[in-house]
Amino acid sequence: MLEFIPYAICASLPDADRLLAAAAPGRAGLLVDALHLSRAGGTPQDIKRYDATLFSYLHLSDAPAAAPAADDLRNEARGGRLYPGEGGLWLKDFVAAFPPLTPIAIEAPCSARRHLPPKERARLAMAATLRLLSDSATGG
Repeated sequence: MLEFIPYAICASLPDADRLLAAAAPGRAGLLVDALHLSRAGGTPQDIKRYDATLFSYLHLSDAPAAAPAADDLRNEARGGRLYPGEGGLWLKDFVAAFPPLTPIAIEAPCSARRHLPPKERARLAMAATLRLLSDSATGG
C-alpha cells in the first residue's frame, strides 16, 4: 500500500495515484489517511474518483477542521491527532466513500494521552470509533 503524506514528496491522493500508475506494481494499492487527505486539501468526494479496488484499508483519526501551519503538519500527524469523532473532520463521509467492509485502522497518536497505558488508549480509541460508526449507520 502506498500512503501519501502532505509534508512529503508524495503529498496528495493524485500524487500517489500517479506514482502507483508509473510504478505499475501488480497488487499494490493506495492507503488513504483521513488526516492526510484533509491536510492535502482533499475531501471524501475525491475518493469516489478512483477505482474502489485500489483501497484495501483506510486510516481513521480526527483533528480540528482548520489545518495548522504547513511547518506543523508533521507534528500534528505524529502526536496531535484526536480519536474519531472528537474533531472537525468529515469522518462519516470519509468512511462512506469506501466500499462496505473496507478494513479500518485507527492511527491517532495523541501526545495529550501519552500518560495513559496503551490498553486504555486502545480502549478509548475503539470506543470513539464504534460511536462514530454507529452514528454513521443510524444517520446520527
